[in-house]
Amino acid sequence: MPHDILVCVMPAPPIRAALLISSLWMTIGSGIVAQAVSTAPAISDTQKAPANSQPPSDASRSLKEREVISVHPGSISGNIYTNRFFGFSIEIPEGWKVAENTGLKAFAEKQKQAWAKEDPTLKQFAKGDEVDLPLLALGEVERWKGGPNRRLILIESTDVSEQPKEPSAEEFLKSSARINAEKGLSAKYDGAPEKVILGGRELWKAHSHFTQTTSVVWHETQFVMIDRRHVVQFILMSPDSEGLRTLEPVMKTLHFDAPGQ
Repeated sequence: MPHDILVCVMPAPPIRAALLISSLWMTIGSGIVAQAVSTAPAISDTQKAPANSQPPSDASRSLKEREVISVHPGSISGNIYTNRFFGFSIEIPEGWKVAENTGLKAFAEKQKQAWAKEDPTLKQFAKGDEVDLPLLALGEVERWKGGPNRRLILIESTDVSEQPKEPSAEEFLKSSARINAEKGLSAKYDGAPEKVILGGRELWKAHSHFTQTTSVVWHETQFVMIDRRHVVQFILMSPDSEGLRTLEPVMKTLHFDAPGQ
């Protein structure tokens, strides 16, 4: 989309505020997700139990079948995460840990309130609004090839149902890049977003990199779709570009139960 046309279709101020929250969350969320997964149980492969074995204990069952509490709850069976609200499932990499969303949600709420004091346009997002709330957050057990951090995956949603005009996934990514530049944030997008087809559905993909306060340069790929008047983001994060490339096959396990709404 040409730049002058993009200016004309920029989201209304509420969406701009949500995008700013998204950008700020991006630069610090990696550290929070890493902390949240550090004590979580690892997802192990599912193996058939012998016919005469005892039923699994609650502790062992929690590794294989569990609910994931969030604004739109999901469930894990074996190594498959399913979200019925959006009608998709995705495979969890072997041995990765799934974070509890409670702490992530509390952190996001605290940050929104802090940012609202700094920028009046964020005030309406300070309480109770669904802006980048986590559906699923997970990280690998071991640090990536001996580096400073683990690779991470985050799936989150933003409710845009009250907006007069629903943004497209492409507009969302382009607007995010523009706001990052306007606000002088560390997240930098690498090139223009591109359309991809995953699980028979259209998503938009963009690469970026950002620096945490720890001076760790994170590499990130966002896959964005609009569904049920929500922006849904699948975010892959790695402390280097090689690790990011090795995560992209996870997105090929994405499956949808029905066409997009």
